Amino acid sequence: MPLTIPERKKLRDHLLVKLYNIYFETGEGNKVESMKLDLEERVAYTYLRDKGLVKEIIKTGVRTVELRISAVGIDYVEETLL
Repeated sequence: MPLTIPERKKLRDHLLVKLYNIYFETGEGNKVESMKLDLEERVAYTYLRDKGLVKEIIKTGVRTVELRISAVGIDYVEETLL
């Protein structure tokens, strides 16, 4: 069953905070295998990328990409979510 709009917003916020935490704990992004993500997660990451909150840093393979929170994403998390 598809997520509701509030559930989608919550998922995007969760993924963005996760990338924020990974970045400040490791200085790196999160390697994501697109085949292991469900449709809602793939769409959420695409949305965050298109909004400029997340950047694709390295495509390590056909199905794997490293996602890193952008400066805009960091500001959004610190000003809105934390």
